[in-house]
Formats: sequence, C-alpha cells, structure tokens
Amino acid sequence: MLYLNTTETILRKADGTCYNIKVKVSAYKDPLTMKTVLKRRFAEDVEPTRSITTPDWENNTVLGSREHSYLIPKNKQTNTTPHTRGETITEYSSLINDWREMYLADADFTRMQEELLTEFEADNCYYES
Repeated sequence: MLYLNTTETILRKADGTCYNIKVKVSAYKDPLTMKTVLKRRFAEDVEPTRSITTPDWENNTVLGSREHSYLIPKNKQTNTTPHTRGETITEYSSLINDWREMYLADADFTRMQEELLTEFEADNCYYES
C-alpha cells in the first residue's frame, strides 16, 4: 500500500511576517515503521495519558517527493507565533488552518499527489492488465 505524508515549513520575512508555506508531499510504501507517542486525551489535561501508534516518518524510506511553495495572501499574513498550551490563542494559531485549507485546495498540491500516486502505482498494489 502507498502512503502520502505532507510536511509544511512556514517561511518568514526579516520582520517575522509569515509569507510562504513550503509544502512537501512524500510517498512511502508498506511496511511502515511505527512509533508510540503519548497524547493528551482532552485539551485541558495537564499530562498526556493516551498512547497513540503513528507512522515514524523519519525512520521510513521515502520513495519520492514533490515540493511546492504556496504564497500566503497579504490579508492572511501575520508576524505572531503559535500559542503554547494555556496561553491566549494568537493570530498565527487561528490562521494556520486557513492556510492549510488554501494549499490543500490548490491545483499544484493536487497535482503533486497525483504525480506521486502515478509514479509509484506499482507500489500501491494496483495493476492493470
């Protein structure tokens, strides 16, 4: 089976304003190396108590990847940073989901995914005769 993983890097100008997101889509195939991490069950929990098994992307072999830079519209840029647990939510924390919605709907993002699925079609257990 083929798996796609998306990573993003937020780029900032010299004044600290977020202006661009470098999006990278990488393809992996079975078997995946997994890891167990502790997560908070509820946002108000002080300590993480729930074990989650998730792919360990850093310790899996990438078949291939594609990158694209997505420019953040001027009206969606901010110079704030993500908030930490227990602090007031910042503009960055509010905008990050908007940014993701925009690049996920972008034709270049969709094209990157389709290219990887096509290129590694044989690794996805899909064959045509």
